[in-house]
Amino acid sequence: MNDPNYSEMLETIEELDSIGRNEFLKKHNFGENIKYEILHNNKSYPPKALWIRSIERKLIENNEKFDIGWRRRAFGAPQIKKIEEMGFQTRILTDTKKEKWLDSVLKALENLDGAGHLSEIYEEINLIRPSISNHNTWQAQVRATLERNSSDSEAWNGKVDIFSNEDLGSGNWSLKDNYAEQLLDSGIEIDSQLTHQQMIDSYSKLGDKPLSIYQTLYDWGLENLENKSRGKLYFGKNKTGWGTVSFAYKLKNQVLKDINFYLFRISFDGKITTSTWYNTLDNPNQITNKFPFNSSDFQDEFINKLNLIIPNKDFSQVFSKRDNWIEVTELENENFTNEFIELIEWTIGEIEYNYASDSIQINPGNIDNKPIEIKRIKKTEVKKFSTTEVRKFQSKFRKDVLERYGSECSFCEIDNQLIIEAAHLIPYKKVDVYGIDLIQNPKNGLPLCRNHHKLFDQGLIKINPDNLTVEISVLNPESLNVTKHSLSEMVNKPSSECIKWLWSKD
Repeated sequence: MNDPNYSEMLETIEELDSIGRNEFLKKHNFGENIKYEILHNNKSYPPKALWIRSIERKLIENNEKFDIGWRRRAFGAPQIKKIEEMGFQTRILTDTKKEKWLDSVLKALENLDGAGHLSEIYEEINLIRPSISNHNTWQAQVRATLERNSSDSEAWNGKVDIFSNEDLGSGNWSLKDNYAEQLLDSGIEIDSQLTHQQMIDSYSKLGDKPLSIYQTLYDWGLENLENKSRGKLYFGKNKTGWGTVSFAYKLKNQVLKDINFYLFRISFDGKITTSTWYNTLDNPNQITNKFPFNSSDFQDEFINKLNLIIPNKDFSQVFSKRDNWIEVTELENENFTNEFIELIEWTIGEIEYNYASDSIQINPGNIDNKPIEIKRIKKTEVKKFSTTEVRKFQSKFRKDVLERYGSECSFCEIDNQLIIEAAHLIPYKKVDVYGIDLIQNPKNGLPLCRNHHKLFDQGLIKINPDNLTVEISVLNPESLNVTKHSLSEMVNKPSSECIKWLWSKD
């Protein structure tokens, strides 16, 4: 049986919506979800029922037989992961016995605009936690939570006074105006996550421009991260108030699987911050070498780009300080959104460039060593490339260079795919003169470690085209740690024509 795809899951969601959740589960003989839920368009869906119904519909359409008993073994954590990879947001349902009842009650009252009768609160909590109805005492737990956190009740525990019931016994409850401040001051952990619509409502109060910025960034993340299974949008909380959206790019390759690089966050109260600090932390869920975020070159360029977008702000601690919040209403740059997206796409490009080689199969034994011709192209053939296209070219160039030469630096013994870069002989800036095919030919490249790549580009390390010896033009050559003094022993050598070109330019 083939797994369902994204569109087939959407069809099943439409079917459920058309007849209602309870009728759908009853009609197709499903129980309620216990461990997980799918969050889609601010609604909760049962993942197992959607997954299996999508498969069974396809089987029925193809007149294929199936044993209904397969359902028992057809769904689990691997399927949840596949659902997430499609672009759906999933959530583990909290065990009701361990659940923080305060979270649920708060969320229910927030959904009711701060006030509601017990019957309405029960109804909201049922929507928030569909599995809660399986527990006989949950309504009593809700009432106890309200009373323990209200000075209007004799059961008040004296910690926070956030619920109001002035007409005790009426069943009418409301949130006190300062409930958020009380909770923040108390240090009580609250899982109060605002939805996309609630974020929109919050930004609407700030004006058209902040709302436009939020919506555009959200749409970009939805399209380029979630819908393409390249990352996720996480709705969460922060200390400035409840409700943030975190944008995270997910690195996918054979060696480093499912690593999140956090890009930026938006707060419900109209603030935005980069999250680059997280990518430099010693966190078990992150990679150990922290490339490219621990690179001084990357950090300098990132900060320079950020300063151009948001001037007159101190971003010197953007890689070490948790939050560098900027009030969206303070942004004077009319092109902020587009320029900020360009910065994020550049960051993703840097990540992809640094990790593009993890699955490269190095086989330098039988690769073309024919000479290449260096000739100028006609002005009519000159093509301008976008930043995204350039990054794709660079990633492919790096892959081709490592496949040709291997992953060891041409000037020293460092051998690590993760930190070896692809250096051009004829630089990329000459693409308008000689064309992309020549510039991106791996014979126009060398594998170099970061330090020697920089020294090579600065002309401090050169290659003599007559004998392929490595020449160093500094007074103290030992300081550069060059341990290989000739390229003559390389199985596959770079283009002699390109080496001659570079030598003549120096």
